[in-house]
Amino acid sequence: MSDSIPVTVTRSSLTIRECPPELADALVYVRQNVSFDQGNFRTTPERVSYAHYEAQTRTCRTYPNALHLVEAAARGLRLALEINDQRLRPPLDLSRVNQAEYPAVCYQALETVAQARSSGIVVAPAGAGTTLLVCGLVRMLPRHFKVLVTADENTVAQQIHAALAAALSEEKIGIHMPRRSERGRIMVTHLDALKDFVQGDLAYGGYALREFDAWICDEVHRLPVPGRIPFLNQFRPTYCWGLTATPVRADNSHELNSVVFGPALLAKSSDGTLEIQASEGEKGIVPLRVFVFPLLTPRPLAEDLSFYELTRAAYLQNPALVATLKGINSNLPEAAKVLVCADTVRLGIILRRQLPQYSFVHGRQKPEYRQDVLKRLRAGEIRRVLCADIWSEGIEVPDLDYVIDCSAKPLPSLIIPRAGRANRNAEGQRRGLYLMLLCLGSQHLFNLGVGKLQNMNNLGWEVSYMFPRDVVDHLPFEQAPLLPELGAFPTG
Repeated sequence: MSDSIPVTVTRSSLTIRECPPELADALVYVRQNVSFDQGNFRTTPERVSYAHYEAQTRTCRTYPNALHLVEAAARGLRLALEINDQRLRPPLDLSRVNQAEYPAVCYQALETVAQARSSGIVVAPAGAGTTLLVCGLVRMLPRHFKVLVTADENTVAQQIHAALAAALSEEKIGIHMPRRSERGRIMVTHLDALKDFVQGDLAYGGYALREFDAWICDEVHRLPVPGRIPFLNQFRPTYCWGLTATPVRADNSHELNSVVFGPALLAKSSDGTLEIQASEGEKGIVPLRVFVFPLLTPRPLAEDLSFYELTRAAYLQNPALVATLKGINSNLPEAAKVLVCADTVRLGIILRRQLPQYSFVHGRQKPEYRQDVLKRLRAGEIRRVLCADIWSEGIEVPDLDYVIDCSAKPLPSLIIPRAGRANRNAEGQRRGLYLMLLCLGSQHLFNLGVGKLQNMNNLGWEVSYMFPRDVVDHLPFEQAPLLPELGAFPTG
C-alpha cells in the first residue's frame, strides 16, 4: 500500500480504494432518535454511517459532495489522500442575473456560488428572498441543463413555479403536483413527490431523478426524514444546492445535508444580512421585536404529566388561551394583517370557533382552497388568518403586521420561519411584530418558553414583556435564571 490513499470522485460517487477500516468507521454522524415512552418524548443517540464499506476489497463508497467530510476524517486520523476529482462542472454564468433585480444578500449568495463553482448549502435569514435566489440559480446554469426544484409544501412549490415562469418567460416551466403534472426542462415539485420520479410515467418518460443535471432544494432542513432519505442516492446532479434559514435540526440529521450537498457556501445571520443591506443602502432584514404575553392556567399543572398532557391542558383545554387571544386581537388595528400559528389542526379548530373573523387553513384542506386564501390575504381582501401545521415557513406573505405564535415548541426551525412571516411590507421594510404566549402554569412548559426566548435573544431580537415582573416572581416553581436577562419587565 502506498503512503497516500487513492480517492476517485465522479458525478455519481466518491470511491476510496485501499480504505483503512478506521477511515470508513469515521464517516458517520450522530442522529438523535426521538421516541415516545410512557407519555414522554425521549432521545437516544445513534451513529449513522453515510458510507458503504466492502471489507473484502477494502473499498469505501459515499456521496461525491461528502469529499470535504472525507478529507476532515482523514486529517483527524493523520491519513494522506490522493484525490482524483473527475467531476466536470461547467461555469455558472452570473452575467445572466440582473443585479438590480435582487436584494444585496441574494446577489452576494449568487456571486459566492458562481465563484465557488460547486454544490453546497446557502444559509440566509427568513425574508431574505429565497424565491428570487432560486430564480437566480436557475438563470446561472447552462441552458441545456435539466433542473429539479423541490419545496417542502405544495403551496410553496406553486409559488416558486409562478416566480420561475415570470422570470423565464421564454420557456415552459414544468410542475408536478397531486392534481397537476406538466413537463418541462425545469421541473418544480414537493419533496414527498420524489417517489414519482423514481417509478411510473415520469421516470420512464425521461424525468427520473438521475437524469437531472441540477437540483435546488428549498427548506433543505426538511429533507432528511426517513421517508425521503431512500431517494437521495437516486440523484446524480452536476450541481445541487440546499437553501435554508434554519440549517440545524433537533435530531442532528442536518448532518446528512452536508453529506449530500456539500459544505456551506454562504452562511449569513440576521446581523450579517443587515450589514450587507446597510452597505447597499437597502432596508429589510433586521432583528424583530417580540412581545411576550402570559398564558395562565386555572391551576398549576402537575409536573408528572407527559408533554402531550401538559400541552393539552395548557392549550386545548384552557379557556385562558382563547381569552388572551381575544384580548390581543381586540387591541390590534382593524386594518392590520394578522397570522395566528397553531401546531395542530385540533387546536386550530378550537381557536376558529372563538375567532370567527379568522380564515382557517390547514394541511388537510385542498391546495386550491389554501392558495385562494393566500391570494386574498396578499390582496388585502382578508386580514385575519389562522393556520395549523402549515405556512410556518416558505410561503411569502410580504406585508404581515403581526404573527401570533400559539406553540410550546422551542425549535429554531419553527421560530425563525414563523417570525419571518412578519418580515417586510411592500417596500421591503420590516415592520412586523412577533407575539408569543409564555405558559405560566407548568414549570416544564415555562422552561420551554424560556428556551424559545433564548433562541430569539441569540438572534439579536428585542424581547419585551407585557406583564409585570412580580407575576413571574410569584410563580409556584423555580424560575429559569435566564429570563430576567432577556429584557426588562414592566414594574406595574
